[in-house]
Amino acid sequence: MRTLVLVCALSLSLLAQPSPIPGSNTPIVTITKEGGLFLNEKPLNITELVAKIRRLGSADGVYVRADKGTTWEVIVQVLAELDAAQPPIPVKFAVRRQPQLALPK
Repeated sequence: MRTLVLVCALSLSLLAQPSPIPGSNTPIVTITKEGGLFLNEKPLNITELVAKIRRLGSADGVYVRADKGTTWEVIVQVLAELDAAQPPIPVKFAVRRQPQLALPK
């Protein structure tokens, strides 16, 4: 039951986030299907994540983009690392907008 609630809450918050704007200085954390971690397309270890984001000096936080095949365990580890930073690093999810589906009448 808790998992279902968490997935629904994440799904709703994902839909509300804007995708990164080209030319924006907000860093993008990318998580590959295999669990590889990249910051602005440069590979890094999860232990370096917060320090490298702080060096970039972004006050807006970061966008997190994960492959749809990425296991939740890896995504949660990244989110926990960003939340544990002092102060916590704000997270936005980079999503591709899907066309609206017509609802049956």
